[in-house]
Amino acid sequence: MGSKTVHEHARSFWRWKAEVIRARFVNRTIAGGGRVKKAIPITTLFVDVGDVLLTNGWDNRARRQAAREFKLDWAEMEKRHGLVFETHEEGKLTFEEYLDWVVFYEKRTFTRNKFRDFMFAQSKPSPG
Repeated sequence: MGSKTVHEHARSFWRWKAEVIRARFVNRTIAGGGRVKKAIPITTLFVDVGDVLLTNGWDNRARRQAAREFKLDWAEMEKRHGLVFETHEEGKLTFEEYLDWVVFYEKRTFTRNKFRDFMFAQSKPSPG
């Protein structure tokens, strides 16, 4: 893995995944402000091997912890997560759209980056 930590690899992966999903749609903005003219073929598929290489980063425990830390309504957050997470995992909803649905559907006292950093920090090397 080189000099990057597992956390840095996980963060890079999720940023890449969001860009790939976003780029699949015609005329969507990509990083750097450019626009995609046509769909980009997916040449590599990464799969979540849940709790084998990394901990199960965004599980019920982590979401509950996020609700406490960011003073979110746990029941509302969990209901919203349940409505859209499968769609997000299928690549039909970007990571940013997932955050819009689950957390940023109303004005917050914290930034999107602060919440995103918290989420990424939940993935740690699996202790086995």
